[in-house]
Amino acid sequence: MENDERHVAVNQEKTQGDEMINLSQITVSHTAPANTAIGTLQLLDANGVNQIANWALTPVSANYFATQGASLITVRASIPAG
Repeated sequence: MENDERHVAVNQEKTQGDEMINLSQITVSHTAPANTAIGTLQLLDANGVNQIANWALTPVSANYFATQGASLITVRASIPAG
């Protein structure tokens, strides 16, 4: 069975302390062109107040995704499903 969406592994992950990372959208079509906006990253403190964050990706995910401000975008077209 072919999956036409690539799931991004950042959604409501706990960070140090009581901070929460959210991503507004967690899927993107594997046929999306490069520079497609996937979703908006948000860092919240324990009280739900938005915090300023400098986003970075692991080397493996950086081959597929990038950050542009608080947006997560695709780096290249035709991201393999998985």
